[in-house]
Amino acid sequence: MGRQETVSVAESPLLVPPVPLSTQAPWCLTGEALMMLRDARSVLALVNYYTSPVGPYRELAVGTMMRKGNYFGPSVTQMWVDSAASMREGRAIWVFPKTLHSMLWQRDGQRIAFRAVEAGKVLWWRARTFGPAFPIALHGFCVQELNTRAVKVPVRVSGRARLAWRAQQLALAVEFTMVVEAPHD
Repeated sequence: MGRQETVSVAESPLLVPPVPLSTQAPWCLTGEALMMLRDARSVLALVNYYTSPVGPYRELAVGTMMRKGNYFGPSVTQMWVDSAASMREGRAIWVFPKTLHSMLWQRDGQRIAFRAVEAGKVLWWRARTFGPAFPIALHGFCVQELNTRAVKVPVRVSGRARLAWRAQQLALAVEFTMVVEAPHD
């Protein structure tokens, strides 16, 4: 987790012309993330992808526990990205509610800073990691709605994590490899 990186995009909105998809599931991604509870049912993930089928990008995602059809589980209810290709492909393949926003990820040793801009308003998150790194492995799914029917999107994550402190909130800093499969019933 020792990368030092500053990445940003222009803050003007991007128009995404309709083009054929250039990728398909599964996607294998690598990166680092800062994850924290948003409330009793929701998790906020601030992510810096080093690699993906559409190149590096940043993401702010909210996952909320809910029932969709016969499934109960986490559902991606909000997802900001700074890549037009990620937005286009993510909407088409998984029906993730991706929208374009300007974002910045900074990492300097134990310090992590993430900035996102929405309608001219700048939002900041800062955290500091501490303690030893430990392995993580997660096999799960999220529940999305595709053409009015509920579908599962299988996800596998492995990597190393460290605890992080954000203001008065405990968070998790993770360096990971993630595979996101095609949705299915």
